[in-house]
Amino acid sequence: MAYGQYRLQFLHISDLHAKGPQEKEPWRRRRVLGDAWRRNLETLLEDEGAIHFIFFTGDAAQSGTSGEYDEATGFFRALCGELGIGLDRLFVVPGNHDINRNVQKSAWESMRMRLAATTDLLGVSRWMNGISAHPPLGFEEVWRAAILEREEGYRTWVRDSLERGELAPEGLGYWSPVLLPGWEIPIHIVGLDTAWLCGDDADAGRLLATENQLGIHLTDAKGNAFPGLRICLMHHPWHEPRRRVICKAAAVGICGRGSSRPPSSDGGDGVDRSRSPSP
Repeated sequence: MAYGQYRLQFLHISDLHAKGPQEKEPWRRRRVLGDAWRRNLETLLEDEGAIHFIFFTGDAAQSGTSGEYDEATGFFRALCGELGIGLDRLFVVPGNHDINRNVQKSAWESMRMRLAATTDLLGVSRWMNGISAHPPLGFEEVWRAAILEREEGYRTWVRDSLERGELAPEGLGYWSPVLLPGWEIPIHIVGLDTAWLCGDDADAGRLLATENQLGIHLTDAKGNAFPGLRICLMHHPWHEPRRRVICKAAAVGICGRGSSRPPSSDGGDGVDRSRSPSP
């Protein structure tokens, strides 16, 4: 990607779906991520030159359990090694498969049911993003911690195994400024958690990014767009126009997301091979 006089190069991938000990067809994954994968990386470096960042937009694991993330750790460490960059240049966001559906299921069901009935989505946004200490009417205070607990496997992996605690703070989403050598302008990488409300196979149209997650991470303390290049990462596509308006107002330069295809369309190996940044 060209940005003025600068050229930014990144690898954007998603949907690893690591199964760990539950993997029943290791030969299929090997076919995709074995020698052919490494040859593709070598060709990429030879043809395009150095890669500045790896952007991974969700579904590192299959069901959000710790054993699955052990496999994911090996994949990402090897990938960074192949590209000659450190883990500090890897940026990740969670997907729906990074949620452990067996954790706090009752609280999640209550939360989704109440969200379908409430008209106070702004109140929910303020509560979930720590702006308001108390939930809106009809919501229980314990639900917030219970919902976030469903992501704890993913968060622990990011903090401990990837050693990227800044990408898994308390609450939803993150903002990470980066200044590359030779660049006089900053790069602002924003990771949005669009998966926090996921929990079954009927998630479409029932998720909530929250306005404050976007506003907090895409703008400065005065509400102005950050100077420089702004890159926004997420797993799910936008369904609500007002979310796109916020991204437009913040002058987001790149918006990368994960897979939006049906689960069966990935060739059966759970590895997405066609994702590219959306303008």
